[in-house]
Amino acid sequence: MSRGEEVSYFEPELDVVLGDAGTVRVAENGSPRAPGEQGAREAFTARGPGG
Repeated sequence: MSRGEEVSYFEPELDVVLGDAGTVRVAENGSPRAPGEQGAREAFTARGPGG
């Protein structure tokens, strides 16, 4: 993704990998996710509401 780009997904479950977790803002089910460390790789699974 490029600076300023926004993406939304509506799957029941989504595997997410951030190459530099400190450079992005992530909202999961409408709630902001805590920022990662600058330069750190972060991976997590986002689950839809009730999932």
